Amino acid sequence: MSKNVAIIGQTGAGISSLVNMLCLDANAPTSPDATRCTTEGKGYPSILEDGCSCQVHDTVGLGEPGRWHFSFKRFKFVQKADTWQLKLEEYLLKEKDLDLLIYCIPGGRGHLKKSHGKNYEKVKSMMDSVPLVVVVTHLEDFKDPLDRWWSDNQSTLRKLGIPDTTKHACVTTLPKHALETFYQKGDLYDNSCRDVQNLIRSILWPSTGHR
Repeated sequence: MSKNVAIIGQTGAGISSLVNMLCLDANAPTSPDATRCTTEGKGYPSILEDGCSCQVHDTVGLGEPGRWHFSFKRFKFVQKADTWQLKLEEYLLKEKDLDLLIYCIPGGRGHLKKSHGKNYEKVKSMMDSVPLVVVVTHLEDFKDPLDRWWSDNQSTLRKLGIPDTTKHACVTTLPKHALETFYQKGDLYDNSCRDVQNLIRSILWPSTGHR
C-alpha cells in the first residue's frame, strides 16, 4: 500500500511548489507571492529514489490566526476560527491513512512570523499521532550550505515552539529554470529535491539508511 504524505503550511510558504518538486506530473498552481492558489486538497503520486513511492497531498494554506472577539453566548473573548484551518482539518480527517506531515515555513529574511509557530502547534494538535517534520523554503538567496540556516536560526525556532531536534530539510522550491536564469544555481534545485526525498525516506523507510 502506498504511503501518504501531507504538505502543510501557511499561505505563501511554498506548499504547492514543493508538491511540484516531488511530483513531476502534478502541475499544481503556484503564486510568486502570498496569493492563495490552492482552495482544495489533492493527492499526487510521487516516485522517490530506490523505487519508493508515496502519495503527496497538496493542501490549503493556513491563514493568520483568527481575531479575538467577545462572545456574548459564552460571555468571554474567543478567537475566531480560521476558515482554511477548518477546511484543512476536514481534508486530513478524510485522508485517514496519513503516514507523514511536512510543515513548510519560509526561511527568507523577515518572513518568519509568530503565526508560523502558532500554526505549527495547530498542525501538531490536529494529527498528534502522525510524524511531523519541517521543510524550510525560500532559501534561494541563502549562502550555501542551505542546511546551515537551521543552526543559524535556532533561537528564532525555539521562540516559535519548533524544537531544535525536529527532523528537517532546508531548500528552495523555485523552478529549476528560474534558479538557472536568475541565480545561476540550477544544481540547487536538484540538491533540494534530493534532501526532501531523503527526509521523507528517513521517516517512512528508515532501513534505506538516510538521515
